Amino acid sequence: MGKGTSQATEGVRVYKFRNGIYEYWVWDGTLDNPQAGTLEVYKNKRILMKQACRKS
Repeated sequence: MGKGTSQATEGVRVYKFRNGIYEYWVWDGTLDNPQAGTLEVYKNKRILMKQACRKS
């Protein structure tokens, strides 16, 4: 996907990647459950998909 960015938001790390017209955000855990995460996919700054995921 190329290079992305990483930043801490309210104590949770989010990784952002862009591939063409799509932008992917991976939320690395939650404060309650650091093993849980969320993948969000955006197109033209509008969310297309939100999917829960877990670290393996």
